[in-house]
Amino acid sequence: MAAKLNLAAPAECLEWDSHFFQRRIARARAECLTDAEAVELLAWCQEQRIDCLYFLAKGDSATVRVAERHGFELVDIRVTYERELSVLPERPAGIRAVRATDVERLKQLTGRNLADSRFYADRHFDPRECDALYAVWIERSCQGYANGVLVAERNGEAAGYVTCNLAEGAGSIGLIAVDTAARGEGIGQRLVGAALHYFREQGMTRATVVTQARNIASQRLYQRSGFLLASTALWYHRWFVQEPMADPAR
Repeated sequence: MAAKLNLAAPAECLEWDSHFFQRRIARARAECLTDAEAVELLAWCQEQRIDCLYFLAKGDSATVRVAERHGFELVDIRVTYERELSVLPERPAGIRAVRATDVERLKQLTGRNLADSRFYADRHFDPRECDALYAVWIERSCQGYANGVLVAERNGEAAGYVTCNLAEGAGSIGLIAVDTAARGEGIGQRLVGAALHYFREQGMTRATVVTQARNIASQRLYQRSGFLLASTALWYHRWFVQEPMADPAR
């Protein structure tokens, strides 16, 4: 049984991640660290028998130096884009709400379509685990974890999807994937456009999306769709167990 959450603790245990990866995983609460705070944080992790600690840093130079001194590994540069929803282009055609019969197909589209994420970048995670993570994520999204899932069809079959979430006046794009056989046909931009219309219909006034600095194609897609860069941050992972690293070729 998981211990009760201590709000004064420097990190929180992540039950879902821990269960899925079969490792004890936690996330640091702070966005900046001093050496003293890092020592306290790592001591807490040792006491809680944490295997992997996530740390999302604002990226100031002092915190970067602290993270490097204390064994954190940079796995991703997180890039956040935003745009207003007051003026939108015409609603794109050929996009519909997800159906129960789509789920298996959407799971097939997920996998390495999301291989720029931080989980694939951390070789402690087997790429097959990462494939399974996103397959579960899109399945749960279709079952209500996301507020909406929109699907693009091509030749009578789902060729792409986007998941949509709503919170505090903003819509956010979660997962987006397009069949590799349909790349270059504008499906990604149509999905983003449909998501923007969905957000506005739900009363949202702005939209956000998070991607990776290494994912140039996604950044270009969001820029073409009217998004502007809002912020960047650094994802670090700190491991406390020595495990064989996954073979990146698998």
